[in-house]
Amino acid sequence: MRSPFSSNKRTAPSVFPENAATPTSKAAMGEMACCAPCGYLYDPSFGDPDGGIAPGTPFEDVPKDWACPKCGARKQDFFTLTPDR
Repeated sequence: MRSPFSSNKRTAPSVFPENAATPTSKAAMGEMACCAPCGYLYDPSFGDPDGGIAPGTPFEDVPKDWACPKCGARKQDFFTLTPDR
């Protein structure tokens, strides 16, 4: 007889995107931007190398035609995360 606690166990999906880093300071948190449609976090320390954005690039310096690597949303669909958010 199979235990009710065996192979039916599922892992809950992460609420944070794969690239989500834990900010080390309030200043670092203020530099991050979140995609409103999908929740992708743009972290300047990672940038978006696949999208042509070098690590260390602040979100305000990301080109206007850049799109979210997860869902394709426009840059204008992102909001900046601030320490009070």
